[in-house]
Amino acid sequence: MNNINWKCLICTAALTVLPLTAWSHGDEHDAHDLSETARSIEGTGEAREEVSMDPAERERALQYFTDNTVVDQNGRELKFFSDVLAGRKVVIDFIFTNCDATCPIATGKLNQVRKGLGESFGKDVFFISISVDPERDDPAALKAYASKHDADVPGWLFLTGDPESVRTIIKRFGQSTNKVEQHSSLMIAGDVTRKHWIKLPPYTSVPQMVMKVDQLGTLQGAGG
Repeated sequence: MNNINWKCLICTAALTVLPLTAWSHGDEHDAHDLSETARSIEGTGEAREEVSMDPAERERALQYFTDNTVVDQNGRELKFFSDVLAGRKVVIDFIFTNCDATCPIATGKLNQVRKGLGESFGKDVFFISISVDPERDDPAALKAYASKHDADVPGWLFLTGDPESVRTIIKRFGQSTNKVEQHSSLMIAGDVTRKHWIKLPPYTSVPQMVMKVDQLGTLQGAGG
């Protein structure tokens, strides 16, 4: 599929409200249908070999997801598409460090998924936790949160930055909210190069999440 309209594929898809039971902060905002959208983290910013992606598709993906500058828990400035997404399989969730309810639960669940992925984590699959509260969540706060929850590990980025830039990125995943307490607990996983994106509702079991992430790029949308 060479003529992908990234905006139409994501922004015109219908929203689905999912039953998030005990995970809910409040009103949930499910992600748009991402099934056709489109370095090791330790090597972010350095040259890396990527799976081939059509240059025109890559440019459209870059324009959609943006190359806005973000900052990780170690204070490194990164370009969101070029340094964080490009050439990777990723699992993305949305957190804020003052959360004492669902965010720690989600981070703990991702930690179980990380262990279930074994050696593929940090090599083939990377986690990205984006703060929905960038005004308060500076790198030091993200570092403390990640350390507290045993998540400050190679292969897992916690991102913040200029609030407007970060919110633009969050909107691209259909996760925008006016109140941080009402942000979605939905996780999103994707093989960026092969344009294969899936939703991971928070009630998905750890074994199911590991299986779905392992299969990214081999199911619908792979090799698009």
